[in-house]
Amino acid sequence: MRATPVAVLPEHASASAAGMPVALPAPDELDAEWALFDRDVEGWWELVQADAEACEAEHGVRPEHLLDLEVGEVASLTRQLERIAARRARVLERARLRSLEVEEARAAEREAMGLRVEAPSRRRELAHRSVTAEIACATRSAEGAVSRWLADASRLADDAEATLDAAESGRITFAHARIIADEVASLPAAARGDYEATVLPVAEHTTPAQFRRRARRMREQMHPDSIEARAVAAAAERHVRITPERDGMAWLGAYLPAATAASVDAQLDDRAGELASTEGERRTMAQLRADVFADLLTGRALPDASTSETSRRRGIRPTVTVTVPAMTLLGRGDEPAELEGYGPIPVDVARELAGAAPSWKRLLTHPESGAVLSVGRERYAVPPDLRAWLRVRDGTCRFPGCTRSASGCEVDHTVDWAVGGETRHDNLAHLCARHHHLKHEGGWRVGPAPGGALRWRSPTGREYATEPEQAIGDPPAPPGPAAAVTPEPKHADPPF
Repeated sequence: MRATPVAVLPEHASASAAGMPVALPAPDELDAEWALFDRDVEGWWELVQADAEACEAEHGVRPEHLLDLEVGEVASLTRQLERIAARRARVLERARLRSLEVEEARAAEREAMGLRVEAPSRRRELAHRSVTAEIACATRSAEGAVSRWLADASRLADDAEATLDAAESGRITFAHARIIADEVASLPAAARGDYEATVLPVAEHTTPAQFRRRARRMREQMHPDSIEARAVAAAAERHVRITPERDGMAWLGAYLPAATAASVDAQLDDRAGELASTEGERRTMAQLRADVFADLLTGRALPDASTSETSRRRGIRPTVTVTVPAMTLLGRGDEPAELEGYGPIPVDVARELAGAAPSWKRLLTHPESGAVLSVGRERYAVPPDLRAWLRVRDGTCRFPGCTRSASGCEVDHTVDWAVGGETRHDNLAHLCARHHHLKHEGGWRVGPAPGGALRWRSPTGREYATEPEQAIGDPPAPPGPAAAVTPEPKHADPPF
């Protein structure tokens, strides 16, 4: 007979309660709540293990089923932690406001006694310092960290209340919430509500790194002021800054227009790549990029990238990819240009880059949907024009959650060439080396879907979807064997 746990939580982790108290109790009560939660989870897990062992002896349960249970527990506990972070932000904002009330009450008492009263701005500063120190002492945290917590909480409460609600309910992580708060704060007040409502659904199915790219692009598109005007104002703030670090090191950073920064980055890549190909070179690419950066600025000698034998052999030329709608380039449209790896840039900057380009590569697309009309080649090797178009479409590695730039990835046949897959835009996608190996050797399976989407399935049977960075319409599905896989047997969900 199976033993019964002392208590069983009635709701799955995705439900609103999920083992969390509705209101924040006192610390000792909160500790007691979590102790009960831990005991229930441990009791449930012991039953699962016992059932699994019995099933394995009788029916041969596969080990990936047990792995799936452990992955599910990690995911559930992570959701709990994210919800706690959001709850903490709400309480932090209340504490900040309460500290202001305390400081104002003290000022009123001093004024009644005929004593000097600090100016309002000074009282706000003192209140902030006081509550920061109070929380830092109570949590054994650095005051700098607490100050950042308070700043995040204030931005969310003031400008993104719906975002804070979504994080507290578990629909998005607190990292997503902070990204939204950062972007919202840079918009005029009248545009903030519409922006928040638009980006929240995107946050629910992307990682924070993926979401940051999309949120910035959507912010650019929804900003009521033109990108040209904002770019001029932002360029006026360009600067170089040094930040000391430990062990005799320092960070040197430059705040630059995006096109300039991308050109510098491409130059570092190409110069470092040239050096990496020389005989006897043992430095990593990261070290080479840093050394090239220092050499260029300090005037130390570098091989001439235009005349060296290595450069002539490799055809090195710093490359910056800019996608400009043809009608915009001709002055007959207002769609924004896109800088690869960054996002929207002013059209006049794109025209300047296009004018300085030594050559052009035409990517034939539908004028409305953006779908590729023709590639004209049927062979295993991906032709250069299609490869360039795929890099712009994908933006990053197409494995779930990966944000490695497509320029550093490999083009992979989704349905393998060996089993009938074709070299077509709807059967090709970028994968970084790590995730390319996972697909072919690690038990992950993938199939194509309309619009350039990919449907992934993990070894435990969990399913994920990824979409390209640039939409391509709805092309026909590629021929070849179906990517569907046989469903695995279902198992009981954990009680949290």
